[in-house]
Amino acid sequence: MRKLLSLKIIFVLLILPVSSCGITNQEYPVRDFYTLDIGKIENNSSRGDEDLKIMRVRLNPKYYNQDFNYKLKENKFVNDYHNQFYKPLDTMVISELYKSLTTSGIFNQVYAQNSIVDTKYFLYTNIVDIYADFSQDVPKSVLNIEFLLTQESGAIAKTVHKYTYYSEIELDNKLPDAIVKGWNQNLIEIFNQFQSDLNNLSELN
Repeated sequence: MRKLLSLKIIFVLLILPVSSCGITNQEYPVRDFYTLDIGKIENNSSRGDEDLKIMRVRLNPKYYNQDFNYKLKENKFVNDYHNQFYKPLDTMVISELYKSLTTSGIFNQVYAQNSIVDTKYFLYTNIVDIYADFSQDVPKSVLNIEFLLTQESGAIAKTVHKYTYYSEIELDNKLPDAIVKGWNQNLIEIFNQFQSDLNNLSELN
């Protein structure tokens, strides 16, 4: 019995270093992280009369994870574990939106949600869709965003205007760099259209 017990102990002592070596040398899948960035924008020297506060950005639950999403065919999507957004998508979009509206000159001042400054106008954003479409011969980056501009006084809120923008950009290839470049171009296209619509809004003129 003692001999059998000794053999078991020797076996455990021999196998442990091998197992430990296997764990420490384990190779994990490489993951790449990307950011959304609309680039540097020239500041408009003109200023509007009203202030704006950018409120929360809502994100479609389909995109709560930070993995890239690809559409393979109608109602069939896959997540790309190896390519992710560096930060939560909603925080990156609100950062670029703030940069866009701050430099636009449409408003006198643009404030973030956590600012204690009271403003007349508030902007809410809803990211409806963001994915790469591989269901057709030519790959595309897709972005669909809704903006809700409100005028709020105390407990009373009035919807000034609701905007919905859908943008598709054809991609050179299906590589992550090309996809992110497409999404950045989607953002620029949508932000430019949004600014144009705001400039034509009678309440702000």
